Amino acid sequence: MPGGRTLTRPPCPHASLRRHRTPSFALDPDIPPANQQLRLEASHGASTELHWFIDDQPVGQGARVGWMPLPGRHTITLRDARGGVLDVRRIEVRGAWLRSALQ
Repeated sequence: MPGGRTLTRPPCPHASLRRHRTPSFALDPDIPPANQQLRLEASHGASTELHWFIDDQPVGQGARVGWMPLPGRHTITLRDARGGVLDVRRIEVRGAWLRSALQ
């Protein structure tokens, strides 16, 4: 995804999120919202068996998923095909001015 950001983390024995250096992201008013997607990317695991959730809501399946962030604090959860939690990350997105435009 052009212009996307990736959460990065060193590999672990199971699937995991890659974590960005900081858990905070700022939405930029000069960049179109479509170009500010976060790219959620797993470092391990079969792509068809990975399921992504933001704040307990499903957002996609596979090794890579794009998500248009909304301002606020969010929990990103990566689950396996049986619903087991493989990794959990908490992030903060700044830029409340975009919330109404995106909803």
